[in-house]
Amino acid sequence: MKTTSTRTTRFLTFRVDERLYALPSAEVAEVIPVPPVARIPQAPHALLGVANLRGAVLPLAGARQLLERPALDASPQSRAIVLDVGAPVALVVDAVESLESVNSERIETRKKELSAEGAEKLIGAFAIERDQSVAKILDIKSLLEQAFANRTRAKPRSASSATASTAAAAKSARRVRMLLSFDIAGQEFALPLGAVQEILPMPAQVAGLRWSRVTNS
Repeated sequence: MKTTSTRTTRFLTFRVDERLYALPSAEVAEVIPVPPVARIPQAPHALLGVANLRGAVLPLAGARQLLERPALDASPQSRAIVLDVGAPVALVVDAVESLESVNSERIETRKKELSAEGAEKLIGAFAIERDQSVAKILDIKSLLEQAFANRTRAKPRSASSATASTAAAAKSARRVRMLLSFDIAGQEFALPLGAVQEILPMPAQVAGLRWSRVTNS
């Protein structure tokens, strides 16, 4: 009997303007609270500014701006998803939802079935079984390239400088460790992303358990 194997991919899901999106976890270096941002005059619309991430300059792109949604100030639930896509950049989203493990057979890739809206660029979509919501998988590289294409064309670089920049970015990417950061009592902590199975909302009620010690007489 011939069997077909399915591949499982992990996705990080997040919200932008109440819509649910996803990115492969392989493209995520870490998730952090939105850091203080230094604005850049005459920057592209989607570039919110730059931030300091452990001594390194980190450009921040707004997911709302990339998707042409109404711009809003960051809220306590907002997060910056630091991307591992060959160059340092973070995507500011309204909220991070969960980590999902999805079999390849559950991912819809037919364009006519994806129902892309507005500026969305999608590579697939999948249903989350526990609540039947649908997460759209963003083609984040295409969105970023489109948002900054005009700036790139306005300042062409020589082949040698482009090659050196690419090599430096690749070297930096190899040093990146994927982390998921969180706050406890006002202090920031982090876990390796590979050690995280799932991110779930805190339930409204938590049942307390009382443990008793059993001793042998």
